Amino acid sequence: MADLPDWYTQVQSATLEATSFRGGLDADKPASPAAGDIYLARDTFKLYVAMASGVWTGFDASILVQGLLTLFANLAGGGYRITNIGDPTAAQDAATRAYVLAQLASYLLLAGGTLTGDLVISKADPVVQLINAASRTMRLLVSTEPYLYLQVDNGSGSWVTVFYCETGVAAPVWYLYRAALAGTLNANSQLISNLATPVSANDAARKAELDDISVAAPSRAIGTIYQNTSGKIRVVCLTGYVSAGENLYAEIGAASPPTSVVGQLFLSGGTSLYAPFSFPVPPSYYYRMRAVAGAPAVYNWYEFDLL
Repeated sequence: MADLPDWYTQVQSATLEATSFRGGLDADKPASPAAGDIYLARDTFKLYVAMASGVWTGFDASILVQGLLTLFANLAGGGYRITNIGDPTAAQDAATRAYVLAQLASYLLLAGGTLTGDLVISKADPVVQLINAASRTMRLLVSTEPYLYLQVDNGSGSWVTVFYCETGVAAPVWYLYRAALAGTLNANSQLISNLATPVSANDAARKAELDDISVAAPSRAIGTIYQNTSGKIRVVCLTGYVSAGENLYAEIGAASPPTSVVGQLFLSGGTSLYAPFSFPVPPSYYYRMRAVAGAPAVYNWYEFDLL
């Protein structure tokens, strides 16, 4: 084999020694090579080796010509490393250890680690579907106040806060943020605390408002005509006092003066009599207590406008 190049004076494996080395077109290689035959196809840059009689094993010889290698089968490392490779650029490139670690640094570990940016969860997550089926994403946002916000994308490029809690405290509590209920709220026997003072008619009342309820006695006098301008049914409650021969009427009516008698207190005998009066007054109606005889008195005059 002295006619072969110096770099190929002898090619052998554990049990195979090269017997011939020829070249030509790929289609012209022998159909039935002998064991140890080597053939270089100059048109396809493939190197064929007959490891056994009658069978060619092909390799891409462009590694010798262009510095490139194309595998035709899986590459087994045999426990060895591939070293000194470049960073990947295409999706199918092999990744270096440094590249993989750099990518992992941007992810939150399952245990431990520190989150330095927003945590964004895709809408495929079932938690987002429960909050708002139309939402695109949700995120945890750490502000500098310091508060932690759970926000949902409203689908129009804006984030809407759903829950928030104060950070840096021993026992942070999550708070519902400006929620609009779409159904019944079940407190599950828990308290709803820290409510603001109610302002509108439909605002939730606090215990403080209920404990402070007191009924003020309006300034009322016998013989004066009053009108119910509340727009609600008014209930008048009072205590009348008469002595013998005195007479006290309760009157209401749609016009002034009222003439319909709805209650009467008089005493034909004895020294004095106290009796309660209670009567309803429709909206816009007039009412009064009228002394018919003597000088009766009225005590504890209260009025309640029904809801």
